[in-house]
Amino acid sequence: MPRIGIGHAGSTGGIFSLLQDPGGEHTTSSGAEDSGFVDIDNDDPTAKWCKELYERLGIPKSAITPWNALGGYNEKKGAAAIEENLPLCQSLLNTAAPVALIAQGKTLAHRMAKRLQFPRDRVFLVPHPSRRGRSRNGEGYTTEEAGKKIETAFQAAFALSIEAVRNSSFPVAQRKGGNIRPQKKVSNKAMKQRNLDISEAAKETWKNPKVAAARMRRNRVEVDGIVYRSFYRAALAVGVIEEGDKTHITARGKCKEKGKYKWHGKVFILREEW
Repeated sequence: MPRIGIGHAGSTGGIFSLLQDPGGEHTTSSGAEDSGFVDIDNDDPTAKWCKELYERLGIPKSAITPWNALGGYNEKKGAAAIEENLPLCQSLLNTAAPVALIAQGKTLAHRMAKRLQFPRDRVFLVPHPSRRGRSRNGEGYTTEEAGKKIETAFQAAFALSIEAVRNSSFPVAQRKGGNIRPQKKVSNKAMKQRNLDISEAAKETWKNPKVAAARMRRNRVEVDGIVYRSFYRAALAVGVIEEGDKTHITARGKCKEKGKYKWHGKVFILREEW
């Protein structure tokens, strides 16, 4: 499971940015798997697009707390996965104390956002920022319109954040004696404690045998009689995807679930774990 990147989540009253998952058995297309962090400085297309967007809008990295509906790699998707990851996601949300939550991605991220305890009027549901997510958003938007929808959500969220800082109070702060108790900028000591709390929360999820087994499982995959180290490597070798492509993730999940899956005319067969 990756950690939140250095420089993110620098103060309360920021934006909680929720995507789907940090990737899986594909070392080149998952920046989080390569770096070990959920971070806009990762070397992958989605992170780069997000970084360019934040820079264009003037949103500092410290104002963003990035996370995923599925915290670990290679997790099965569906209602059960949401239930298993809900406690950790809620804990991170409470710790970050954001002024807005932006869920990016039509399925898991949106479902998770709807389950989280957070003011509904400060939850934004938008398409996934990847090129594929923007072009195949399921809402009928063009790629450009989907990108604009994401941009508008972050503009609105950052405006709420600026207003909260200006007023020295945050909508998510607890009330005491009828007044909103102001939230202060997090000190380095508090940041270390926050990261420790996040790490402890992540450790708790590993106590669930099903979650631990799913995250630890690594399978070889056979295609046309040749066994490859992972589904991604197999798909790349037989030419159904290109380097850095992430369109195989859904097919990989179905292959893991069924043991065999036909995709783009090729039969992918799950082999022994390694």
